[in-house]
Amino acid sequence: SSSSSSSLLDTWVGRVYRKPNMMKKVRKAFLDESSIELRNFLRKDKYEALAAAFEAADGKEAYRHVGPLHRQSYLCLSGFSSEDKEGSSGSSSSSSSKVVPTPRLGILLLGLGIRDSDVPSGHYNISAEETAKICKEMFSRHVVNPAKNVGYEVDFFAHSWNPEAEESMNRLFKPVKSIYEKYTGPRSKPGFMEWMDWRPEHFYDLEEGVSMVSR
Repeated sequence: SSSSSSSLLDTWVGRVYRKPNMMKKVRKAFLDESSIELRNFLRKDKYEALAAAFEAADGKEAYRHVGPLHRQSYLCLSGFSSEDKEGSSGSSSSSSSKVVPTPRLGILLLGLGIRDSDVPSGHYNISAEETAKICKEMFSRHVVNPAKNVGYEVDFFAHSWNPEAEESMNRLFKPVKSIYEKYTGPRSKPGFMEWMDWRPEHFYDLEEGVSMVSR
């Protein structure tokens, strides 16, 4: 509610930044410049408490990850959330005694296990094996390593219409579930795909992959 939001602002934000005319100036400056520096934004007591907590924090154990990686993701300093305060109230069911499951990120790989003969001549001058290696490197650099750095475990899943891809895909990605099979499905696109530059097996690759993960 607006009243609870106002109360939270009063608790943390300096008085000058809570004034309506200052809020308008801040909003306009941010819209114009896409960035802004606000000096003495936090109340002095809150700033000093945070500074002391950051100085005392020791490694990753002092933080917990909040939110999914793709949306509103951040690290929370233990001792500054309502959950931490409630958990330290002394009951045997405090947050320190709860088992918190490790968050997991699932990645479904489709269409990577192609045969060299499937690659249009002159379009890609690398083999299917090299394509898979490049994909693995990109996933590791931009998805897997950042996810693990904030406490996530990453699971790969793989589906391919090329049985010959099994050895290289399993070696590179180590999927927790995988299916490699020959395509024997329809040779015509579903009606809603007529405008897309996809072959029928592309759509059914996705359909089978999602079904495999959900089982």
